[in-house]
Amino acid sequence: MFGSGFGRFTSPDPALSSGREAIPQSWNRYAYSLNNPLKFIDPFGLYEFDASVDSTQQQNFRDQLKEARKRLKQIQKIYGKKSDEYKEAKTAIDSYGCEAGTKKCSEKVGSSQVIIKTGKLDPGVGATAARNSTDTKVEVTLDSTKLSNGADLVADIAHEGVHTQDHLNYINSGGKTKVSDYDTEFRGYLVTSVMDEAYPASSSSRPMAGQNYTLFDEKWKTANAKLSAVENVRNERNVAIDKLLAVPQSQGGLYGVTPTNPGNSYFP
Repeated sequence: MFGSGFGRFTSPDPALSSGREAIPQSWNRYAYSLNNPLKFIDPFGLYEFDASVDSTQQQNFRDQLKEARKRLKQIQKIYGKKSDEYKEAKTAIDSYGCEAGTKKCSEKVGSSQVIIKTGKLDPGVGATAARNSTDTKVEVTLDSTKLSNGADLVADIAHEGVHTQDHLNYINSGGKTKVSDYDTEFRGYLVTSVMDEAYPASSSSRPMAGQNYTLFDEKWKTANAKLSAVENVRNERNVAIDKLLAVPQSQGGLYGVTPTNPGNSYFP
């Protein structure tokens, strides 16, 4: 809320995940859009639905986001609050913030920077995230059929939360904060994996180029008797994600990126 008599905002930004170490001003909860609303719009969290999302789909999305937060607690138990797994998953979920227009959210419908949409996506894809044509909002599109049927899209929503926050950081910095395709997708699949692990699932995989690529397997925990279960899972997961991301686009892969060839199509 903005108090014209005071010339400043009189209520704090409810999206607590917006604070960034590299941007000290972002920690001031009363200084929306880095205290420069003429240059920036507030891009942090706070989602709303567009007209393509019906009431059933809206509730299914709310339920899936709630389930993601539930799984986050399990991720904390497995890896610890200071782990990369927990931090990345929490950042991804927090990127959505609260739902505009509800009692728990001060943001009004029409001013949110994260827009939830539905549409027909490719087989095996549950959700996507991209900036709009003016680079002012992030549009998260969920497969309309899957969302209507109540399919488990928790890991997909969390995965796209990684990209959503990366896009918000890009918008907020005026295009200066960039990450490579490899970086954003590696963290996206890391979050996918830990969300599947917290389900819990004995194993999980994702289709790519006509075959399934494992993202979590209980057997990973005992891969090396000299290492702990967590260390084993981390090692096996890193190899698995790199393998998935490296599939060339010429062979049906979506990314074709590696640590030495990271790509820059998302943030040129």
